[in-house]
Amino acid sequence: MDKPLRVTAESVDEALQKAADQLGVSVEEVDYHVVQQPKRGFLGWFKKRNAVVEASVKTADADVEQTQESGALDLEDEFSTFAETENEAQVEAVEETLPELEEEIKEQAGPSEDEKPEETAKHYLEAVIQEMEAVAEVHIQSANAKSAELELTGESVGLLIGKRGQTLDALETLAGLAANRVSSRHFTVFLDAEGYRARRAASLENLADRLADKALSTSTRVPLEPMNARERKVIHQALQKTRGVETISEGVEPKRRVVILPDH
Repeated sequence: MDKPLRVTAESVDEALQKAADQLGVSVEEVDYHVVQQPKRGFLGWFKKRNAVVEASVKTADADVEQTQESGALDLEDEFSTFAETENEAQVEAVEETLPELEEEIKEQAGPSEDEKPEETAKHYLEAVIQEMEAVAEVHIQSANAKSAELELTGESVGLLIGKRGQTLDALETLAGLAANRVSSRHFTVFLDAEGYRARRAASLENLADRLADKALSTSTRVPLEPMNARERKVIHQALQKTRGVETISEGVEPKRRVVILPDH
């Protein structure tokens, strides 16, 4: 098999057309693989990235194989529509994007140093939200020389919170990285989304009470699911004054968890 032709363009469609022109065939006769999806630049935070495809002229066997494969994919798509909600799929896509965004924020030149850290964090989050094609607004609730509280509101809040707040936590980390690039001292960003943090804390406190009762009634240790440091702190504080039990943290991040022990 001949080595495929690699073509770069601003979009996949343009890359396919260029490949077809170079191969001397129509686009319909091109067999291709997308090596890299394009990405637009935005406000200096994200590097523009072109589409890259590898292309070759289709063979008769490839046409048959593609037709069979297309039918299989259609069936898989229909099944996944019933098996998985659209929001869950979006959350997974967003969470896969976040590590890449973190690398880009470290590499880019970034905003003016005249900008306040909380404003930088706000503008960065707005850029990320647009990059995710989400619909939400970012509000600066309060700010001082050391920290700021930001709040997300809008149609896509559920998407930006993610599973058990994981996406919200990641966005908070990214906003903090952005803010610290223009701050002369360490700057902390606290990010919430329509009161999610308080609701999650209340849920964790209720869970802590129930599992403390279990530890007491069974006289056995009760491990909780892995949690981040913020949520482990909620559990520890919730049971700090509960008689008959104590709490410890075990394990290594990201699987570190709280264990409730009967206090004998």
